[in-house]
Amino acid sequence: MKQIAPIAVVIAAIFACQHANASLIGTNVTVTDEFPDLPLIIQQDNVLVTGGVELPSFGADRWSVDIDADTFLVTWISSSITFDGDELFRFEDLDWGITPGFIDDVQITGGAGIIAPPTIQNVTPTSFEIFFPELTQLQQGGFVEATVFTTHVPEPSSLLVWSLLGLAIGGFTWRRRRR
Repeated sequence: MKQIAPIAVVIAAIFACQHANASLIGTNVTVTDEFPDLPLIIQQDNVLVTGGVELPSFGADRWSVDIDADTFLVTWISSSITFDGDELFRFEDLDWGITPGFIDDVQITGGAGIIAPPTIQNVTPTSFEIFFPELTQLQQGGFVEATVFTTHVPEPSSLLVWSLLGLAIGGFTWRRRRR
């Protein structure tokens, strides 16, 4: 039993070194709805990401915006129409809480009730845009879902601390075995 305890401590330290799954929940995100061809900003808000719908009535009360840990759901809540111009949603200041993260890719992962679907454009390490082209047909309740794929980097100070702790535990275990 005394030999198993140090091994269990080393294994626990290894798992503790892994960073938690980072999430946008609990961070502030800037959301902008604009007509890029005019250019006219319809609405811009800085919202705290929570478990519920962040912006239930956004962009002149025509859209609903729900931001989750790594997905963005934009839903048309007005009556069915066909756009005469382009419309753009910009999501900025995307910080993934404690663990720094950078956007690698953004993909449309779901959608319904939209003819001439939107595209993702202008992806940067901390922002992206969903672009609805001219003559997009939207049905009431039509939605698009975008998923963000990120790379998270552990902070150098925490990596150093956990590495030293792992070395100390390993050295202590090796020293006890030599006796």
